[in-house]
Amino acid sequence: MFLMILNSLMDFRRSWRKYVALGLGYLLITSYFFIPGLAYLFNRILLVSKTGVLLNRDIFNILLNYKSALGIFLLMVLAVIFILIELGTLTVIAHKKYYNKPILITEAMATTIHVLHRILSFGFLLLTLQFLVVIPLVDLPVKPIIFYQINIPTYLIDNIMVYGTIKVIYWSIVILLTYFLFRSIFVFHEIVLTGKSTWQAIRSSFTLTRDLHSSILFKMVMMNVMLFGALTGVLTLLSFLFSGINLETNYELNQILTTLSGFLLWTYTLLIMTINILFLTRLYYEVKSKDGAIYKDFLRTTRWPLISRIECYLRDLLKPRRFLSGFIVLLSLLLTFYMSHTLNQDLLYKGRGIAVAAHRGKVGNTPENSLSAIALALDLGVDVIEIDVQLTKDHVVVLHHDLNLKRTAGIAKRVSEMTYNELQTLDIGSSISSEYMNETIPRFDDVIAFIDGRASMLIDVKAYGYEVEMAKIIVETLEEADAVEISYVQSFNYKVLSEIRTLNPNIRIGQIMYYAIGNLDLLDVDFYTVQRGMLTQEFVKKARQMERGVWVWTVNRESEIKEALQFDIDGIITANAELVREVLGLNVPIEEESLNNAP
Repeated sequence: MFLMILNSLMDFRRSWRKYVALGLGYLLITSYFFIPGLAYLFNRILLVSKTGVLLNRDIFNILLNYKSALGIFLLMVLAVIFILIELGTLTVIAHKKYYNKPILITEAMATTIHVLHRILSFGFLLLTLQFLVVIPLVDLPVKPIIFYQINIPTYLIDNIMVYGTIKVIYWSIVILLTYFLFRSIFVFHEIVLTGKSTWQAIRSSFTLTRDLHSSILFKMVMMNVMLFGALTGVLTLLSFLFSGINLETNYELNQILTTLSGFLLWTYTLLIMTINILFLTRLYYEVKSKDGAIYKDFLRTTRWPLISRIECYLRDLLKPRRFLSGFIVLLSLLLTFYMSHTLNQDLLYKGRGIAVAAHRGKVGNTPENSLSAIALALDLGVDVIEIDVQLTKDHVVVLHHDLNLKRTAGIAKRVSEMTYNELQTLDIGSSISSEYMNETIPRFDDVIAFIDGRASMLIDVKAYGYEVEMAKIIVETLEEADAVEISYVQSFNYKVLSEIRTLNPNIRIGQIMYYAIGNLDLLDVDFYTVQRGMLTQEFVKKARQMERGVWVWTVNRESEIKEALQFDIDGIITANAELVREVLGLNVPIEEESLNNAP
């Protein structure tokens, strides 16, 4: 066994340039042509389906439109073809290396494409089987939507995997599929190298592996454990070397290490795919020679004359120029990882219909809950201005977060202990910057007039014992300003929300939570605003079943933003609106600020 593994490694060593060239070529094609092409096609699908943008779980509605579903199927076909061609090309090269015969990369690829129709049928058979097995494990909103369309009871869908019999059946299918995949380990070789049909190749593979189940499995597992152990060792060493560095604050180093990890992943993928194919090819001929027969190389390859000449020219040009070859490889990898990172950002995060709320109306280094902060947020194009409101001694609703004025104005008094006129004598801007000297606490109605419909408002009510009075004034103010449609009202205090619901049912209200026990269905609210630690797939799923929105606070760092975007949320409350908008593709990047995480 170890001799076969060693021989496979030696095969790789003898032709590593060819495998690196193939891997690099595929990487370049993927980054610059294939993924952008798929992204373009996907955007066209969205236009055809008349959605135009990814709006939370509505993305799955495209599956219910036959045109967009056909487009998705086309994307899957292209992706499968791309992968199968690479695997087939590696198989042909490994076969020729086993017989010590030269072969061009393009020649191996042309040979694979010649029998692609046979490989493709096997590839889609595997894809279909894997999809049927994996989909029950994936907690996506698409399942309730589809099941709703065919009128399957929700209770049955939610609890079907609870019953022991169903679990036994499901895991039996998983085991059978795994067994089928293992017994089909030589199908590629039989199709590509001997020209057999898919079903003939499956039968031949089953015959070849009939008496060698445990031996083949053990060899495959041991070889991959060795490769995985080598990668783990390198990553452990890197983690140890950079363990004392705070990557959250060192953005440039974080990007460099991200690129380095991408390079290691590419190298590992190249090794794991190539060496496995080389190992399987040696194993294939070892198993076939058990009967004492000697198999000759009868594979007839196909060439593209012009492309083959270009490959030969490049090979002869670069082979004696190792420095130039290394420079081209390094430059290509750097450009590719940059391109892939940018496109992954586009595909995963950008274009999503998620509102961005400026926490306490604050953007950059501005006084919180001030007109200056709100003005900057509006200039940035923030969707929602989140503000905190409370009541003064003379029953004027003003913007302020804390119960007292110590932090913002240096006065050890509560807002409710001072009149509005007295508050106007306080300076809340000088402690931030001389640019904001004499900045004062604004009235709620003045803020509404200042915003003037340019953004929605997320109003965080700090009732502090004045629930009835605040509810009445807030509702009257919103109605008089004709601002009900652009307003969301949230609070930790459910009583004030209930008062607002009674006074005007059209105002959208939301419960702020950082922890909850009991049945949230009993709350009469339109949305939840939750601390990011509360976000789970189950929580979001239940909120959607109750037709309630989900907002998350306070999400400021890039890692936190991307973590939150893994969920089907409606909005993000952030003190770093610039960064959130950058991740969502809404504006150009700027530096992160030091942040206050309190709600």
